[in-house]
Amino acid sequence: MPDRLARDTNNLVRRRMQQGMSALQQGDTDEARQIFAALIEAQPDQAMAYLGLGRTLDKEGDQQAALEAFQEALAIKPDLVPAQVFSAEILEKLGETEEAMAEYETAIALDPSASNAYIRLSRLMASDGRAEEAAALLREAILHNPQDVRLRMSLASTLRKAGDETAAAEEMSRAATLKPDQWFPQFRLGRMLADAGETEAARSALSRAAQLAPDKVVIHQALGKIQDAGGDHQGAVRSFERAAALKPDNLRATLRAAAARSKVGRHRDALDMLMGLKPRSLRKSVVQKTL
Repeated sequence: MPDRLARDTNNLVRRRMQQGMSALQQGDTDEARQIFAALIEAQPDQAMAYLGLGRTLDKEGDQQAALEAFQEALAIKPDLVPAQVFSAEILEKLGETEEAMAEYETAIALDPSASNAYIRLSRLMASDGRAEEAAALLREAILHNPQDVRLRMSLASTLRKAGDETAAAEEMSRAATLKPDQWFPQFRLGRMLADAGETEAARSALSRAAQLAPDKVVIHQALGKIQDAGGDHQGAVRSFERAAALKPDNLRATLRAAAARSKVGRHRDALDMLMGLKPRSLRKSVVQKTL
């Protein structure tokens, strides 16, 4: 009987934890907070309940209380890596950078596969002017998680900050190859190649990104820009018009679409597009600058 009672209690706690996390994910922080607080009151040694409560408090903007909840979770279960990482993130938000870095280092020591800890620690290092150290840290992380695209993308960004554009593009290319069905690595690769002046390669990557995510305005704008720079003005028209159609209130997309129309001789169409801009007081200056 005691064993069955313990199993029933554990199952109930598990269900309530799931309900709390579901409420948190849906943005119902009041419900989530009540669930996690009730679990803690019933079983004060529930580290995961403190973890959930901390995440809820953080989402509500009470970082100090969230930090205390994460620290309670660690007091119960010192090797709870998510609590270590969340504590570090809160310390970042509170401006305690050195303490945050120490917490990330502890998380990595506890779990060398904790990719998020590597990524966030590397960003702090790079922001502190230690880009080379950050790159070395991320290379170490990749040894533990060679298939993690986020790590490779972070390494590419860090290498770029360090001024190694070639190595950055190579690493981003590896990320894009690892996840050929994800648009973001392709998009980032295209932007890097465009900045490096590799127009054709950039257009290829951005075209692939546009195929994977045809509803992303930012992709069509970037593709249109590289097409325009490469002399493919008709292609640029299509890309900018697609961006403008996806988000009609996007001033930049509308202006670029109008400019592209003008370059291929569609001056009347360009003028009509510009005259549709609001407010009306801006139309004349915008038209003159664009045409």
